[in-house]
Amino acid sequence: MPTEILMFIMLSVFVVILTILSYSQASSMREMERVVQDYYAMQLRTARRSYAGTLDTLNPYEWVSNRLSARQSKPVQIIEVIRSIPEIGSVDLRTNDNRRVVISVHPKMDILLFDRRAKVSKRSKKSAADRIADFAVRPVLDGSRYGWGVTTIEVAMSKTDEFFDMEADAVGKKLNVDWKTPTRLYFHVVD
Repeated sequence: MPTEILMFIMLSVFVVILTILSYSQASSMREMERVVQDYYAMQLRTARRSYAGTLDTLNPYEWVSNRLSARQSKPVQIIEVIRSIPEIGSVDLRTNDNRRVVISVHPKMDILLFDRRAKVSKRSKKSAADRIADFAVRPVLDGSRYGWGVTTIEVAMSKTDEFFDMEADAVGKKLNVDWKTPTRLYFHVVD
């Protein structure tokens, strides 16, 4: 009987010692994980700072063309800006095969909703100058009521490189649209 009690006490002490050691080891492992994460964040910040200096030489037409060509069957080349639409944060571009590309931080349904609201607000204006100005403005997606004839390509930072947000922000500023470092862009190709 006394040996059994002694064995139980020894086993209990052994369990307590192992628990304390495991807790200590887990704590030091968590601390090591934080150190590695901080080091990675520091390296990423340094790389982003050095890359930020090269954004001044970024050609927006070439950047958009490369992003689209990588996701389409044939190469796409952007030749001009048709208009920028700051109300919805979009820019309308023309390709070399006379298609339009609307780049926005909003998905297709949000742009269609914007077009519908603009159409409704046209009816409420009274003056002739307002009606003529509204007549000159065409819908963002060419009046496509349900989005037919519009192919949407979503480009997200999680599926590209770590500099996507910086590049997109620089391209947006060069195209007179403020996207505020987006994590995703929608390329709406209007056929």
